[in-house]
Amino acid sequence: MPFYPQRDYQCGPAALATVLVRSGVDTSPDALEPQVYVPGRKGSFQVELLAATRRQGRIAYVLKPELRALLAEIGARRPVVVLQNLGLEALPRWHFAVVIGYDATQDAVILRSGTERRQVLRARDFLRTWALGGQWAMLALAPGELPASDDPDGFVRAVADAEALRGAAGWSPAYHAAVQRWPEHRLARLGLANALRAEGRVEESVAELEILAARDPTDSIALNNLADGLLRLGCRDQALEVIDRASRSSRDGGRIRAAIEATRREIEASPEGDGGACVRAPAEERR
Repeated sequence: MPFYPQRDYQCGPAALATVLVRSGVDTSPDALEPQVYVPGRKGSFQVELLAATRRQGRIAYVLKPELRALLAEIGARRPVVVLQNLGLEALPRWHFAVVIGYDATQDAVILRSGTERRQVLRARDFLRTWALGGQWAMLALAPGELPASDDPDGFVRAVADAEALRGAAGWSPAYHAAVQRWPEHRLARLGLANALRAEGRVEESVAELEILAARDPTDSIALNNLADGLLRLGCRDQALEVIDRASRSSRDGGRIRAAIEATRREIEASPEGDGGACVRAPAEERR
């Protein structure tokens, strides 16, 4: 576990560098400071730490505000950035630190904090300062890593936020891990399909969308994306049949309907007939 003793008002960059370097990112507090430090406020805010984490190709996952979630991550040997208020509720003194352990024999929390490489804080004192900080805590997860907590919605939302900043390509390991753990989660599989498509793995993307379409034949978003993927594979006739199903299923008169009609126009403008161009692996090989 790296340690970066902070300079004045540098607790945000120092804490973030600790977890990012631990996750394999080549960075430092000095490199992160322009991204997270707000000179006018002499400090950093959670939103800057989250954005900087995403810019480094990591998933900024905010834990549920409860001690159980924090201890689960420590039990998984994963460092956690926390926000503390070392002052009073009426006169706050905000501070970012990294929780790296819990000593049950002493009922103490162990942190990288400020200039202390190993700060041992009584659990009740830590919990008081953490509660005054709103019990905010975050992880920096590499694509493919999952939080210890069973929180599919929160995790998929965190991946989607990273994807919105950096584009869909590169996030398939994150979505694949989510699908493996939560196979029934629709948005995780839809995100996996989109990431695979962005990475040029169209046939794998189509296979994921076929699973969604089989589960819910009225899922107009999955059907639209499936039709588009089939067209990319040269399967025009199949794509036209699927976009017809999407059109019949859609009850939305806004963006989804517009996307379906745009896909239909693209299919209809393509050469008629598959003409042998539609080549796909047998179903058992796509599983």
